[in-house]
Amino acid sequence: MDVSRYVRFFEEVIFLKRDSLSILQQLKTLRPLECAYFVSFLEFETSEEVENIIDSLVSHFKVLNRHPCFPYPFILVKETNPKQFFFPECPTVKDLPSYYNVFSRKINTQEMQLLKKQELLQKKIKIVPFEQQLIENQTLFKKRKELQQHLDYYFFLQKLSYEKTDI
Repeated sequence: MDVSRYVRFFEEVIFLKRDSLSILQQLKTLRPLECAYFVSFLEFETSEEVENIIDSLVSHFKVLNRHPCFPYPFILVKETNPKQFFFPECPTVKDLPSYYNVFSRKINTQEMQLLKKQELLQKKIKIVPFEQQLIENQTLFKKRKELQQHLDYYFFLQKLSYEKTDI
């Protein structure tokens, strides 16, 4: 069994081409359920180029229906100007969360069982589009409201019937 696919770690995303279409194609190849990713903007020349790439990343994440922090984060490594609020940021690669650093050692049996359980739970994760989930929630709320009205009417009738029997 390949244990390396179970261990949390960071993978760097390097954009060879910086146009919107190639960024979208590269984002489609990423595995968001398996590891955390980071993009380093420290060696970019202009801040306009960084802003354009970040804007295209935000739009592509929305199109692909991915969240930048769930289940693993997609972190931007850049200086804090200009500030955006969609992606988590770090000023340097050394400041990335240590939780995702890989330490090589043999995994014991209890950890292996937990990793197998985690893999099963990861396979059950279903990413639902936000609009679809909103519509489902609204229909469920309407059904619940109708049921509550029927229940209130039923209790009202029951109360009336008890009052009539007491007379």
